[in-house]
Amino acid sequence: MSLTMTIPAAPIEPDSSVYEDWISHCFDHPVDDNGWNDWAWSDAALAWQLPASTTLACLRRLFNTSSDSLRRFSDEQLRNGFDYLLMSSADIYTLKDPSLPEADRLTCVRALSNLFSGIFSERCTDAPCRNSKEEEHSVLNSVCYMWFDIMPIHATFGAESKRYEVVMFDVLEAVLALDSLACQEAALHGLGHWADPDNFDRIEQIVAAYLDRISADHVLRAYARPAAFGSLG
Repeated sequence: MSLTMTIPAAPIEPDSSVYEDWISHCFDHPVDDNGWNDWAWSDAALAWQLPASTTLACLRRLFNTSSDSLRRFSDEQLRNGFDYLLMSSADIYTLKDPSLPEADRLTCVRALSNLFSGIFSERCTDAPCRNSKEEEHSVLNSVCYMWFDIMPIHATFGAESKRYEVVMFDVLEAVLALDSLACQEAALHGLGHWADPDNFDRIEQIVAAYLDRISADHVLRAYARPAAFGSLG
């Protein structure tokens, strides 16, 4: 039986102009001939901050409306923008900011599955990051694959971790169900970062259902169970 949790919708919505400014700040930057920019580590990028509650609301709106919000940007701009959100900025850490209501943070985490369905399932190629040539990938494949590895929510101890765990397993299960090899690989990788004896029954339930759905010769079949139980090589 799936562990579910009712979480009230977060009451805070970002002002539309603030949200659009934040989107432009994160993603609207030119890239070089190799598809990269160094803006994310510039003084201007690192100095720009919103209140934590506004940042969390912007993240939630981004996750829920990613297809529309990010439509105008190239894959390369998205890769650099996601790198900024996940690494050089502190924005993603609002998901764990204890000064913000836990219900608001968990609502935002739950919305992550919409980012995967809205962006990664549409823009990534159906080539696994493991054991395939780089030219077979969209530049977003590696971001998709590493998302649950890099984001600052993994299995830890304590009651709050258990509440995050319930939501994260629902998110990973939803991403694994998408008709996208890249998203499925990312979800299996993400499950591996929650591999703990206390979670093994839930992980086995998710993986067994996945294996029942896919073909015997599916490219991720041999990877699925080892990855989901923590063998991430």
